[in-house]
Amino acid sequence: MVLVFEVSSSWITLGAGKKLSPLALPVLNPPQDLGSRTALSHESIFPTTRGTIMQRLLFVLLLVAGAASAQTNPYQLKGFTAATFPGNAGVLAFTAACQAEFGTAARMCASVEVLQTVVIPGGLSGAAWVRPVFEPLAVTSSGSGASILYAADASGVSAAAPNLACAGWSEGVITAGLIVDALGHFSGASCSSIRPVSCCAPIPLPEPTSMLMNGVGFAAVVLLSSSKGG
Repeated sequence: MVLVFEVSSSWITLGAGKKLSPLALPVLNPPQDLGSRTALSHESIFPTTRGTIMQRLLFVLLLVAGAASAQTNPYQLKGFTAATFPGNAGVLAFTAACQAEFGTAARMCASVEVLQTVVIPGGLSGAAWVRPVFEPLAVTSSGSGASILYAADASGVSAAAPNLACAGWSEGVITAGLIVDALGHFSGASCSSIRPVSCCAPIPLPEPTSMLMNGVGFAAVVLLSSSKGG
């Protein structure tokens, strides 16, 4: 039997059976995919002749706890700036405003970072500029027969490509840009409008207590079965 514990982009794979199988320990810092891992023999740490069920269980507990603590802090929504800007102010100006108000690691949010936010900040109001993350593009034809390049953002909002990012956050008269409000509604707004900027920064995730305990409990059952099987 093989157990796989997934923590962010890191994995621990445990092998168990009638005889102890080699244990694969991925490199957790920096996170690596399953193709990059270092083989580590369980018996090289706890020889079979001296190993006990409690030792094996403790070993599993330490591994799973280590994986949980090694997860990175993802960028999530930190807040909206007090400073406001038209849509043509430029991405670096937006990020500078975020850093001035939320710290040097802050930056203008991408829409997917807002979508993936689980630590929701309080005190949000209004709607702020947010950088789109384009999905595959499609070309359609207007009534005049001219081709128009349309883009879809990860939030589900679609428009002619320049109208999701104020033509590269550089045009403030005839284009539109993507915004997100305090409830997480995404829409387009005229780039001539004056708005705050949505800011994201690395935010620790809540402690994965339930995942950790469930994983350790499941591993204990398998290790007990393995021990009884010889």
